[in-house]
Amino acid sequence: MDNHYYPNIKYYSAVDWLIERQMIHEGEWTGGFWHSYKLDTHSHPFIYHEITGYAVSLLINLYKQDNSAKMLELAILASNFLVSFQAKTDNKNVEGAFPFGIYPGRNNPIEERYYSFDTAMCASGLIDSYIACGLQQYLFSAISAADWLIQVMQNTDGSFRSCVDAMRGEFFQLRTFAGDGGCFHAKNAIALLKIAQITGKDAYRESARKVCDWVILLQDKDGAIWANKLKNLVFTHAHCYAVEGLLYAGYNLGESKYYKAALRAAQWLCRIQNRDGSFYRHYKIKKVGREKLDLLFPMKTIDATAQAIRIFIVIALIEKDNEFLEAAKRSINFLVGMQCYSSDTNADKGFYYQLRDSLGQRRFAPSLMTWCTQFAISSISMFNQREHYADFSIAIEEIF
Repeated sequence: MDNHYYPNIKYYSAVDWLIERQMIHEGEWTGGFWHSYKLDTHSHPFIYHEITGYAVSLLINLYKQDNSAKMLELAILASNFLVSFQAKTDNKNVEGAFPFGIYPGRNNPIEERYYSFDTAMCASGLIDSYIACGLQQYLFSAISAADWLIQVMQNTDGSFRSCVDAMRGEFFQLRTFAGDGGCFHAKNAIALLKIAQITGKDAYRESARKVCDWVILLQDKDGAIWANKLKNLVFTHAHCYAVEGLLYAGYNLGESKYYKAALRAAQWLCRIQNRDGSFYRHYKIKKVGREKLDLLFPMKTIDATAQAIRIFIVIALIEKDNEFLEAAKRSINFLVGMQCYSSDTNADKGFYYQLRDSLGQRRFAPSLMTWCTQFAISSISMFNQREHYADFSIAIEEIF
């Protein structure tokens, strides 16, 4: 396939949508990013700290690519937003963490649940911002977040607790992939290793090792990574998060066992990839609950498809294996077909979240999740630059 299959207009228009429609540019929430845009209700549900952390990393990457002062300015706005809402309290169960989100219009708009994964993604973005502009407050904020992660949220086996509910004063257990001991927590290693590299402190490095050692135990014989210790389904989005964490740890720590686990997980993705390049939301469902419909009419999901592209490109650079590059091409071809074209300017040029493609009909979920467009921008950017990376290390630093 030639590059004309992946026109830059999709990439640039998606960047415009992200900045102009999903980022808040005035008022007390300046710098924050909306969780999503709902086409059916024409509304933004809430401001989401996790994807604001992703936005910082993405904007810094765009700044490094084009030396765009505008991208750096926007990254600083988003970084300032994060720092302003970080928990600063004598309550050690939440100090240093970032709240789940903000619901403008409520009497108490701050959602006072603090997630370990969200906080790690915010810390990762703040370290990227610190490296780019040198503002010490971002480093101090990231360190405070990392201390909360390893002192409060990490279990002795290396896994992470999911959430603290500050209003109830207790750890909150979700009955989903995002609950305690989720494989996606392996991606926390990225922030911890970035901070270890800046500070030189082994505690963060050892924390990253522990979570990677733990998540390897969730890998099945075929390379798939179970969503959690129950081992009753593979959630592709979370599987890809785990692979990203393992890839980064393998590179940063020089540990071959993490890379080998990531390679097996990437090979599994190659085997189960749909012919059109997409991936289903769930695989290997053993216990039927809310996923029952997925057994009959599987949902194709954009976040995991975009994540898989980044993984394939990094593996292709390391292994010099054309199989992974071809898999990335197939996924790119599917991905660019998921961009939204709408008379609703708040939706136009973002990326749909999911697609149910069955019985000859394509039904888009009426949601444009901000992180899906962020991941799409990142994966298209990596694909377009694949021939210009001196080695895989540059690409792997962009797996934010």
